[in-house]
Amino acid sequence: MLKRHDFFHAMGCRLSVHGLEEFYARDYTDAAIDTIFHRVIDGLQPDEKEICQFKTAMLVELGIMDWEKGWAQQYHYGALRNNNSRMFSTIGPDTGYDSIGDLTTAKNL
Repeated sequence: MLKRHDFFHAMGCRLSVHGLEEFYARDYTDAAIDTIFHRVIDGLQPDEKEICQFKTAMLVELGIMDWEKGWAQQYHYGALRNNNSRMFSTIGPDTGYDSIGDLTTAKNL
């Protein structure tokens, strides 16, 4: 992850953008994150607590990397990905057909 961050910095990037359905703030330890990571690599499904811990750890680590290089962060809160089924089937995921919205309504739409 740090190598990619360094690469983007070398290319002139100074902003990280994060699309989040919700913010995560779950207590964790480095040992817990290491265990979760290796369990997933072994094909095991993390539980809801572990998923929140891992997502929290990722945001913290990315925040540290951004701060160390003087980057700004932008959050797209409530991001709903790939919500145009026709374009998703035509050109694939993550191609610009996302929206921000009330997830209890937007997901069902």
